[in-house]
Amino acid sequence: MSTSTIRNITVAIALMLVSVGVFGLMAYQMISQGNKLSEQIIALENERKQETSFLRLQRIALDTTEKRSELAGYYLLKEGDSIDFLNRVESLAAETGLQLQTQNLEEIADEKSDSMWIQVTFDISGSRKQLQDFIRVIETLPYVLTVNRISLRAKSSAEWGANVRVKIRVLEYDE
Repeated sequence: MSTSTIRNITVAIALMLVSVGVFGLMAYQMISQGNKLSEQIIALENERKQETSFLRLQRIALDTTEKRSELAGYYLLKEGDSIDFLNRVESLAAETGLQLQTQNLEEIADEKSDSMWIQVTFDISGSRKQLQDFIRVIETLPYVLTVNRISLRAKSSAEWGANVRVKIRVLEYDE
């Protein structure tokens, strides 16, 4: 073999090795970029799912604003709202001709449901019919409340007294 043939074969082998190396490097880069692309596609899909969930929750929040405000009216939002509740009960008692006196007001925790309640005891005087009707009114007030105890006693033939203990739920928002 002549030197030019050997040189051509050597150059051809060198070029082939360089071509294989470049092809291998391109294949590696293509696989690497493909992996990056698939990771970015997964991240983009997750981001789109979160965005869709956020938009759905935002729509639900806007659609239920009126209902949530109505429901919030059934709770005392904070302990200070108990004054409004007491004023309402006292005005209802006055409208029905009863004498009402608030005996005890305390905040208690319900460990079962991990919630806060305000417990109020009322001492009420009036006719037996008035007391029964007023207790029904208290039971149907638009609050989350429970009547824990009712004790009726006759003061005279026409006048009766009642001791009523009520628990009202207090909502607490994390702020």
